[in-house]
Amino acid sequence: MVEFSIITVTKNAAATLERSILSVAKQRHRPLDYIIVDGASSDATPAIVAEYGNVVTRFVSEPDQGIYDAMNKGLALARGDFVFFLGADDRLIDGEVLADVAASLDRAPCDFLYGGIEVRFVDGRAVPFMPPPPEEALAFMICGCLPHQASFASRRAFEIAGKFDPRYRIAGDYDWFLRVLTADGLVTRRTERTIASYQMGGLSNRLRESQAEVYAIQNALPLYQRADWLRRRVRVFQRRLLSERRRQMPAAVSGRSRVGTVLGLSGAVFGYLWVCLIGGLASRPWLERRLTRLQRDILDYRITNDVPDSLIRVP
Repeated sequence: MVEFSIITVTKNAAATLERSILSVAKQRHRPLDYIIVDGASSDATPAIVAEYGNVVTRFVSEPDQGIYDAMNKGLALARGDFVFFLGADDRLIDGEVLADVAASLDRAPCDFLYGGIEVRFVDGRAVPFMPPPPEEALAFMICGCLPHQASFASRRAFEIAGKFDPRYRIAGDYDWFLRVLTADGLVTRRTERTIASYQMGGLSNRLRESQAEVYAIQNALPLYQRADWLRRRVRVFQRRLLSERRRQMPAAVSGRSRVGTVLGLSGAVFGYLWVCLIGGLASRPWLERRLTRLQRDILDYRITNDVPDSLIRVP
């Protein structure tokens, strides 16, 4: 029988932590190892954890060097076959999640399994999100990220891909997913099961900081530096820029803003067609310059037009 280690990393999250703990408490599947790693909270977090001593198997509260340092601390304490990270403001979607995931792993063993999430927005909306299957995951990661709120990793996955890199402040999970997806010998599967309910608005939604880390990680990945992947990434980013500008068209109602938006959209269309026409003939230096420019343009456009973003792309 599969044993899970659930790890929640938290700091001053007393307002939401109890709901996360309760979602673990109602899981039918046992045995269950539940670890909370707290960054020396000054609120009621320790008191809340103390109320659920029958659910939380281990609690650590001490200063850390950031979220990924804390996640690595949790990994060092984990004793389950598979590890799952549950955010302090997230919750497992229902009481059968772990039982269903365990059954799926028994039927088709793998090293890394991910599913879908419910994304909750600050305006009260809840939108389902299902990431693509493994064979499409690397292409998806160019402008998106697998949801760690729906991901189960085996001990073997961490042995081969390594732990989280604490140098990153926001996008360390993005870096880890890329290492898993490109590691030799690791088997990855997707389950159609919705795993967790995820609250938008956390650390990874600080757009400028998070995207700067994401682009740095992506641009350093050896696979993505191959000529074929450089061309593919340029095309993907060009489509993304075109999509962002097209999405803003209805808001451009005044004469001047509409003209500016139309010109920007026309430029994006021309750029996309140009890339499609010469992409296969373009030199590596040109592709690298174009990629850097597109990444900067997309980020600037989102910030200028107040377009919310996340490592998880939701339509």
